[in-house]
Formats: sequence, C-alpha cells, structure tokens
Amino acid sequence: MAVDSLNNDNRIFPVNNPYEIQKKKYEDEILQQNEEKVTQRRTDTLDISNEAKRLSPIATRLNEGFYDKPEIMREIAKRISYDIGTGEGVE
Repeated sequence: MAVDSLNNDNRIFPVNNPYEIQKKKYEDEILQQNEEKVTQRRTDTLDISNEAKRLSPIATRLNEGFYDKPEIMREIAKRISYDIGTGEGVE
C-alpha cells in the first residue's frame, strides 16, 4: 500500500492564521460599535433667550390676527408716531 504525502496547501479544513482571526474579531467589534452609534437617539435642544420668551405673547397675537383690526392699527401707528418724536397724533 502506498501512502501519499499530505499537501498542506489543499487541506479540507484550512487552518486560519491567528492574525486573520484577530483581524476578523477586530472588524466585527468595529462594526458592532458603528451599529450602536447609529441606533443611539440624538436629542436636539432649543434654548430660548429671555427676550424671545417676552416676545412670545406678541407672536401669538400676530398669528391670531389681533393686529389686523383697524382700531389696533390706529393705536399702534399713534404710539409709533409719538416714539419717533414727531409729537403728532394719528387720528
């Protein structure tokens, strides 16, 4: 009976190089970390200045059409006229 020598390059179950195993493990860890970063929810915050908070009621009135009334427009024009310094009232 003849015995053939083993051909190490053509193994049925190739033996992995330890560096390849370590590299694969590292790549899997990086992939998992990236997936975790994607799944983390980002939260945005909005900081409103005190002055903007003071103007909020005015914005609400604008949206509701409060300043579209003729009597309100006259009053605003009168106050602006006095503030500009003409001293003349708008009637």
